[in-house]
Parts: sequence; structure tokens; C-alpha cells
Amino acid sequence: MEALIIAFAAPVFFVLIALEMALASRRGHRGSYSFPDTVSNISCGIGQQLVQLLVHAPLLGAYLLVFEAGAVYEMPSTLWSWLVLLLLVDLAYYWFHRASHRINVLWAAHVVHHQSQHYNLSVALRQSWLEGIFALPFFLPLALLGFPGEMFVAAKMIQTLYQFWIHTREISKLGPFESVLTTPSHHRVHHGINPEYIDKNYGGMLIIWDRLFGSFAAEKQEPAYGTVKPLNSWNPVWANVSYFAEMLSLARAAKRNLDRLRVGFMPPEWRPGSLGGAVAVPPVAPNRVRYQTTSPSLLRSYIGANFLLVTALTVGVLATSMQLSPQELAICCGLTFVSLASWAALGERKSWGPVLELVRLAGSVVALAWLTRDSNLQVPAVICSAVLASLLALWLQRGLQRSCRQVSLEA
Repeated sequence: MEALIIAFAAPVFFVLIALEMALASRRGHRGSYSFPDTVSNISCGIGQQLVQLLVHAPLLGAYLLVFEAGAVYEMPSTLWSWLVLLLLVDLAYYWFHRASHRINVLWAAHVVHHQSQHYNLSVALRQSWLEGIFALPFFLPLALLGFPGEMFVAAKMIQTLYQFWIHTREISKLGPFESVLTTPSHHRVHHGINPEYIDKNYGGMLIIWDRLFGSFAAEKQEPAYGTVKPLNSWNPVWANVSYFAEMLSLARAAKRNLDRLRVGFMPPEWRPGSLGGAVAVPPVAPNRVRYQTTSPSLLRSYIGANFLLVTALTVGVLATSMQLSPQELAICCGLTFVSLASWAALGERKSWGPVLELVRLAGSVVALAWLTRDSNLQVPAVICSAVLASLLALWLQRGLQRSCRQVSLEA
């Protein structure tokens, strides 16, 4: 059900993103969107939804197991029960969100959402592939309180969808609503890397939790967005594992075994005494330059066309996920992950990018042949996909040739 709701909501998200682009352009807000950044943001969202298809059942099963084993009372589906549940879901999210900024292993998953150096509605779709797994323990008390699984899933979906609209620079402060609700102004602060904005405004729907628990900060100037240490990559796969790699490097560099164990549970700024101790958040450099790469228009159009096709196919997979076998779902997910990594590599001019993209094109033909193995459409489907893959390979070749000429001119 959750995947189906996202499938129906996706077109609305994209329409709103297009409207925000138009509004930002009309207001002269240049640089609000960047093509590779937007593709990277939505790529993270695509991956998150596909991973969720794989883990949703066991996570919901764990919630239901706790509900069956520990709930002494089942909450009725009344208006007051729903209101209380929404309030408690948002409170549980607040503490999970706060913990995700203060405990390294949780930050390693959550950091994905903060890596974009832009701030727009596409950033709302930039989600971690692993965060849902870490979040579950914070919501299990709701099962013990007697809220059935279907009520919890629906309330969590409402709370998640609410947070889409607060990822924008185009809405200023909202008067009295600022005292109660989490607004775009509040959430811009949360995404800021200015020292005074670090670890502030964790609320999902309600800002009252931050005011109550001392983590509130008002927006006084527009923040600089991103992470203190920039990712500097468009690759969604690397985005989701990069901080885990950093923790591993830090553990290897630590001198004491106890410090190696502590790496996963300390705040992001923590360092062992042998490595100099905790690091401070530096002020934002006045000449700060956001990460950017350039590609010829032909290569960008190639990436964009393929990306739109895979985005549409992902929405289709979400809408029909209940009819897909685990093997079919795994193939769709695996091929999509390779695709997203391949296009990021092309945009970053990685030497292995074209090779991976050709492997992806060939793999798409093989995957389609397997998926249609029991259908009379297998032969025409394979022929059509092979022709399409060949045409795309020629398009890619021309784009890469122009990219090489561009590099030569830049040199």
C-alpha cells in the first residue's frame, strides 16, 4: 500500500518541482536548481523506494510482532486515536531525527538527505536507502501502546508526505504558523552548515518539539546548504556508503581498541584524543563554491532521457510491486542501481563510466529477455530492446566524443 501511494504521489511531486523551477526562474533565483544535482537527488529517492520494497515486509512484520506480543490494548480507529497517533509519530520522529545527527552510525544513513548543496523540492526526495532500517526501534513503542500496523503505516505516511513542501526557498516565513508547525524557514535552518544552525530544528510536522527540548533556532539569514565536509559526487551509491567508509577509516586510524568501538556511537565531530580530539564546525567561507561539473548538451540530454525513462519505470514497479516475484523485483532493483551509478559516472567524467553504461545497456536486454521468458512477446521485446540499446550506444558515443573535445578545449 505504501508503494502504491508513492506511485500516485510521484507525478504530483514532479509537477510541484517543475512549478518551483518556474517560480525560481521568474524571481531571478539563479542557481536554485542544477541538472546533475537534481538527478542525483531524485536518484537517491528512487533507490530508497526500491530498497523499501525489499525491506518493508520484514520491518512491518517486526512492528506487528511487537504489537501482538506486547500491546495490552488495541486502539480504536477514532478521530482522537488518529490525532494522538500523529502526534506520537511526530514525537518519535523528532527523537530519531535528533539521534541521527548525534550518533555516527545513524548519521551515516541520514547524511544522504543533507548532502545536496542546493535547497529545493528535489532535495525532499533525496533519501537514504538504509535509514528506514535504523528508524524502526524508535517507533516500536507505538506498537506497545496498541496502535495497529495499518494505522501506524498510514500515520507515518502522512507525516512523511508533509515534509515534502518544507524543502523550498520560495516560501518565506508564515507568521503565527511558525510557532507550531515546521515550516520551510525552520527546515532551511536544519539544512544549514552555518555553525549557529548546526543540529537545530529536527521537527517533522511540528516545531513545538524543538522549542520544548531546546533545539530550536530561527532563520536570521539564509543558510549555506550541504554538509560540513562536502560529498562532491553525484553518485547515489557512493552517497549512501561514503560516511560508513569514513567511519571505517577513522576506526583504522584510532590507536586504542576502545576508540575503534566508540566510532559508531559518538557524534560526527568526535575524534579520539590521539587524533586531536573533537573538531569544530568552521564558519562558512565567503567564497564558498558549490560542487559542479559540466557536460556537453548531447551527453546531458542522453542522461536526462534515460533518467526520465527509468523514473517512469520505477513508478510502474512501485504501482505493480505486489504482482512481482522476489526475483523480478531483485532484477529491477539491481538494474536500476547500476543505471543510477552509471549516469553519475558519466556526468563526473569517470573513466569507467562509459564501460558501465554499455554493460547496463546489454544487461537491460538480457533482463528483459528473462522477464518475458514465459510470454509470446519475448522475441519482439528482445529485438526492440536490442535495437534501442544500439541506438542509445550510438547516442552515448557521440556525447562522449563531444565531451572529449570539451575537455581538450578546457585544457
